[in-house]
Amino acid sequence: RKKELVEISRICATVPEKPASSFYEALQSFWIFYSAIQSCLEYVPAGRADQYFYPYYKKDLEEGKLTTDFAEDLI
Repeated sequence: RKKELVEISRICATVPEKPASSFYEALQSFWIFYSAIQSCLEYVPAGRADQYFYPYYKKDLEEGKLTTDFAEDLI
C-alpha cells in the first residue's frame, strides 16, 4: 500500500499542472479536475472518457508499462 501511495503522491505533484504522460497520470489528473468541479454541487457529465484516455492506455500497453488487469484496477 505504501508503494501505491508514494506513486499517487508523485503523480499529484505533476498533474494537472503539467500534461499527463501515462494512463495512470491521465486518470489521476481527470479525477482531481472532476472532483473540483463536482465540489461546486453542479452535475457535470464526464463525457467520452474512452476517447481521451485511450491514447494513454494504448501507449502504455505498447511500451509494457501497463497491463490490462492493472488498468482495470485503476478504473
